Amino acid sequence: METEFSAVPPDKTFLVWNKVAPLFEKLVVRHNYSSLEEIFKRIGVDKTHLLWVAWEKDNLENVVLALLTYVYDGILVISSCAGNDIESWLDHFETLEKFAKDNDCNRIQIRSARKGWSKPLKKKGINVIAYTYEKNL
Repeated sequence: METEFSAVPPDKTFLVWNKVAPLFEKLVVRHNYSSLEEIFKRIGVDKTHLLWVAWEKDNLENVVLALLTYVYDGILVISSCAGNDIESWLDHFETLEKFAKDNDCNRIQIRSARKGWSKPLKKKGINVIAYTYEKNL
């Protein structure tokens, strides 16, 4: 499937929220976000995170992936990825690289990535530097 990919201006988050919220529901559990409202707040209210969306080309209704990013100390951090097809945003990785360079970042870091992403990420020159494990108490 051919996709389009773009950042969503924070003040436009509400226009796509009903399409991305179902994708983010899994993250509420997996990444210990307290709620979908917290994710929305980080994007649209606090503006600490930037929302990126991939959708099926010529079908804006079919959002297939959403990413959350933020810039920290010269690093573009991809903090969360919601969706089922890593290729839908890796096909547009150059867009993230350009955004990082335009924002004076010298690295891109993907946090909370899945171990199975290793092969497709390696094709883009992204190396595994660590795995994070945790236990909820």
